[in-house]
Amino acid sequence: MMKMKTFNNILAVAMLLAAVTGVISCSEENLGAGDIAIGFGQESFRFKEGAGLNKIEVVVTGEARNYPVTFDIEARLLTDDGVEVDDVLHFTQTKGLKVKGKDLAPVYVEFFVKDDDVINEKREVELSITNVEGASVSAAKTVVEIKDNDSDPYDKLMGDWTASATDYYGNKVTFPVNISGGFTQSDIDANEGRVLVCWGFGSVQREFPTSNPPKQPVWYMDFDEDAHALYVQTNTLMANVFQFSDIPYDVIIRCCTIMPGNAISLVSPLEGSWSSDMNTITFQSGGYGLTAAIFNTQGEYTDSVWLVYTDIVLTRNK
Repeated sequence: MMKMKTFNNILAVAMLLAAVTGVISCSEENLGAGDIAIGFGQESFRFKEGAGLNKIEVVVTGEARNYPVTFDIEARLLTDDGVEVDDVLHFTQTKGLKVKGKDLAPVYVEFFVKDDDVINEKREVELSITNVEGASVSAAKTVVEIKDNDSDPYDKLMGDWTASATDYYGNKVTFPVNISGGFTQSDIDANEGRVLVCWGFGSVQREFPTSNPPKQPVWYMDFDEDAHALYVQTNTLMANVFQFSDIPYDVIIRCCTIMPGNAISLVSPLEGSWSSDMNTITFQSGGYGLTAAIFNTQGEYTDSVWLVYTDIVLTRNK
């Protein structure tokens, strides 16, 4: 009887431990899910080869119980033309992406869209949200569509470039420029005139400081395939309500053409053309170039400029 009692006690303790373990596991699972959901906001996104750095938002809804909320991204090529995912997209991070803070700031999947010299059909890469901790998933998958840019010169001019130029003081300088059809898909869809959007002027490839509202350092090129020519639009907005420490009033920065002798043109575009291999864009030389010209908030030119670059040549990044 003693042995049986001992066995029963042991069995009871074992059952109690199992029950407690089960409760702890269930509780942890519930806390892990929380009240937050993450997912892609669209079923698909479209980009072009050579589009440079892009990002897709992972939409966050609800209210998190646990921090941090983490997840991974897996990529799978849906089309089969002899390339791998790494030949099409280069991700900045795929493991351990985090939803940070109680305000649940947006999270982005960032990647570079690579370029090649091969004419190919559209490529599709499926992205999946996996290994989620601290949240449920509302839309786990999306498809990234990559359009070829080798059959159309307009598309082929897009990508990352390095500008070499002469500054106001005669120094040789270089700075990065990204050429695209727009910052967002809605921008690209609305760009019926096939304008080329150039991001980066001087050392600035971010939102201009003190601009209100914030403004990217963007300039625009009209594309003329028949004439094999590009025309940089003049008198276009670069920064609105900008503040200089040595100017006692707010100003507006506009991209304008600079002429020989440092004269400013508000009507004549800077002309350029591309090389046969599409790897070089050369603009008018001999003192022609671009400037970030300073206007007052009434739209009047102040006879002052900020950045000046002449003899500009763009070379495609390899």
